[in-house]
Amino acid sequence: MLFLTVASAKAIDTVPTKLSLRIEGFLGASYRVDLIEGTNAVRYMMNPQTFTSQPGTKEQKLTIPKQRWIAFRKRLDDANIWKWEKSYRQKGVVDGTVWQVLIEWDGRKADSSGANAYPNAKQFSIYKAAVSELLGGKKFE
Repeated sequence: MLFLTVASAKAIDTVPTKLSLRIEGFLGASYRVDLIEGTNAVRYMMNPQTFTSQPGTKEQKLTIPKQRWIAFRKRLDDANIWKWEKSYRQKGVVDGTVWQVLIEWDGRKADSSGANAYPNAKQFSIYKAAVSELLGGKKFE
């Protein structure tokens, strides 16, 4: 008689241990999302005209439900974010849009940034939509 055993898959942590995301520019809206350490909440910052470090920035604390975290993690995997390059830069351009992703989650790490250049367009689009969904539909573009 043959007996098969199935090893139980390791459960993925519901919330990342680190999360800092931003898309910002000199002109136009800028967004930043930071995990509030030790919680399932994030700090969402938005400035409609320039960088989030400047006057006019609005800030909100958003508590993220478990199901949204789970969906977000799946979407990050779909965007292949764990394999993005460290840096994407368009040479010769000194202004425009800058972005950064820093996520540590269940032993995986994504640490990538760019200035007017991005990873695969489809993957980056999935990532931005995933952040917006995590935030309950708030803008992140």
